[in-house]
Amino acid sequence: MAGHEGRRNRDINGLLRWDLTPDQVMELEGGFSRQGNMYAGEHRGGAPSAVMQEWAGRGSETRRVYRQNLALTHRGNWGDLGDSRVVFQYENSRTQNCRQSSGGRGAGACNDVNETQFSELESVFVNGELNTPFTLSGLNHMMTSGIEYRKQDLRDNNEALTRPEDRLPDVRDHVDMTNTTWAAYLEDNIALTDTLILTPGIRFDHHSQFGNNWSPSLNAMYELAGGFSLKGGIARTFKAPTPYQTSEFYQSRLGRPCPYLDASGDDLCTVRGNPNLKPEISMNKEIGIAWDSLRGWDSSLTYFRNDYKNRITAEATGAVLNPNGTINLANPIDYTWANTGKAVIHGLEGNLNVPLLGTNGNQLRLLNNFTWMFRNERKDTRQPLSIVPLYTLNTTLDWRPMREFSLQLTSTLYGRRKPRSLNYVGYQMVDDAARIRGSYAIFGLNGSYQFNKNHRLGKVCKTHCAARIPPLGASLRWLLRSIAPLLTAKAALRCIPLAGAGLPQEFCRPSLAFGVSNLFDRQIRRAAANAADDQLDRGETEFIRNGAGALTYNERGRTYFVTYTASF
Repeated sequence: MAGHEGRRNRDINGLLRWDLTPDQVMELEGGFSRQGNMYAGEHRGGAPSAVMQEWAGRGSETRRVYRQNLALTHRGNWGDLGDSRVVFQYENSRTQNCRQSSGGRGAGACNDVNETQFSELESVFVNGELNTPFTLSGLNHMMTSGIEYRKQDLRDNNEALTRPEDRLPDVRDHVDMTNTTWAAYLEDNIALTDTLILTPGIRFDHHSQFGNNWSPSLNAMYELAGGFSLKGGIARTFKAPTPYQTSEFYQSRLGRPCPYLDASGDDLCTVRGNPNLKPEISMNKEIGIAWDSLRGWDSSLTYFRNDYKNRITAEATGAVLNPNGTINLANPIDYTWANTGKAVIHGLEGNLNVPLLGTNGNQLRLLNNFTWMFRNERKDTRQPLSIVPLYTLNTTLDWRPMREFSLQLTSTLYGRRKPRSLNYVGYQMVDDAARIRGSYAIFGLNGSYQFNKNHRLGKVCKTHCAARIPPLGASLRWLLRSIAPLLTAKAALRCIPLAGAGLPQEFCRPSLAFGVSNLFDRQIRRAAANAADDQLDRGETEFIRNGAGALTYNERGRTYFVTYTASF
């Protein structure tokens, strides 16, 4: 049985900015957060255990995530040499879970509060970038050059390693995994004419495990008459496997029981790391047209296509034996990360923004963007890479009756989702295993109000607090009645005068955002994925009958949010 979990979040972040000179700025930023996921009462079926009932009743936490981050940033203006940015960043994430299986099979079965799984990820990131304008052969250029360094250290005691009966040979109680990446990149925006900009680029990556990789790119934009423009580009990219996927000493669970096995079976699927994996390589292409009327109307339509090779997926390597001793490839229990055949993702994306009231829609406007998928599949099997909606349409009705106040009604429409039609060895998925998730929509409502110099209901302050904001209009007071206690401290704070016309707006962030997500409480529950009597023998063809199909996820119900920030 499926549910949705609650969360307890505690966050604190701070930013210290030092203007060394009018052209040199130093920023020190740090933060800490804790997220606790409360047990949803989810179990595979039948009567929940006593532990499950107790945990669900008191809202016990089955997952805790602690995050710490520290960043030092320098921004400088060096005259003719251009603008620079240097970032040193450290992040640490620690995760502690109760023992749970995944994929709807035994999920949420936290039977022992003392049996936990932990992982810790430390990441160091360094980036230096310089943007330099210059003129060469009568052409204006804007050159971007940069270098990157990233190191990741992962420590994990996944279930398969800490259970003595399942431990791989020569494996300790935890696994330490490390990788580093060096990169250098160069990009040049060249104004060939007043209407044509060409942008060639090149990136070099050196990975500690996968060696060297070159990623060239070429983009162009051409301005047509009447506010129209053409855009296109092509780029080669690569994606290195994660430390989990490449560690030969690491294995993780797919759940109990295995996919396509009898629900009463005790066999546990495992996915093992593969040190022989190759990086994913893709060729990404896009071409599109955009229109901007400069009067509030604007739209765009872009075709995109990404072709992959060495796609990384979990492939079956072992199976259950039939009564006659032969291998039953319909019921794999051992998987490994592997590079599979070629794959393709292509479709359309675009937007349409419509002014309804005011100058260029500054009082009321309708904002829309969409994505439509043509293909999202492996080329050899024509099976989907992931279960994604056929289309996604995001719409926002943005109302701004006065400078201080705004209200947005949002909606997201998801198209149908179809599961794979064949299992991993080519057997056809039918009945429950082929269930389709139909289209549905999620609505939301949020707003903002800035009511004095250093308080604001909303996301970011848009001025440097130069003038006092008029009192709240009577017609809008009802919006604040439920959150009035949060505003009692407003008189105690004063806005700090901020010098320098070039000071970024995001430095001033007094805010109080409020709203409702999933306004009409449209809840969706994933289906059970038990696999009893999974195979149907119809002549000489094998069929897979039971499964969740595309009904593999939950949609959270209605939630409310209020956040408050003040500058001082």
